[in-house]
Amino acid sequence: MPFPQPSTVTGHPCKAGLGEAGESATLLALAVQGMQNAAFFLVDPQGLIVSWNSGAERILGYRDIEVSGHRAAYFFPEIETLAQTLQANGETRQELRLQNRRGQPFWVEAVARTLRDKQGVFLGISYLIQDISERKNTELALLESEARFRTMADVSPIMIWLNDEQANLVYANKGLLAVFGQPFDVLAKRGGGPYIH
Repeated sequence: MPFPQPSTVTGHPCKAGLGEAGESATLLALAVQGMQNAAFFLVDPQGLIVSWNSGAERILGYRDIEVSGHRAAYFFPEIETLAQTLQANGETRQELRLQNRRGQPFWVEAVARTLRDKQGVFLGISYLIQDISERKNTELALLESEARFRTMADVSPIMIWLNDEQANLVYANKGLLAVFGQPFDVLAKRGGGPYIH
């Protein structure tokens, strides 16, 4: 079931005689449906997709008509894991690696929230998913670069170390540890000291 379409009575999307609550709901539906940089969808208590915004179509690659009435876990098995963590606190946020319709993997930050009415009856789950591939790929590249540096530094025949802004020892290669004959944690507790500059 897609989001409700706005009424065009008197040219204003909210002049449908719905009252303030109805107008707010219509405005919210329009805002969510129009989000292009985030996927937003709702599943019912059986886990079936009942709402799918245009951002979900753009980011995840499936059209509303293709997913409505189907289990979210069918398209994204990781979503099932996310839903299971909801049971305890009603909301969860995780970074997941999904595949879009074309089979291309990408990183997302997914927020899932349990939806309940005023009496506490479970109505379903809302999902907000943002593509964080660029940030995550940058982080992974940095970790790989650091790992290459550490490997290169550890096999180097010279002493290599790093201090932070407060002159605390944050890295020492195997050559430095061998010269001082002490493990890293002992040297780090002593600080940069006069023997390491």
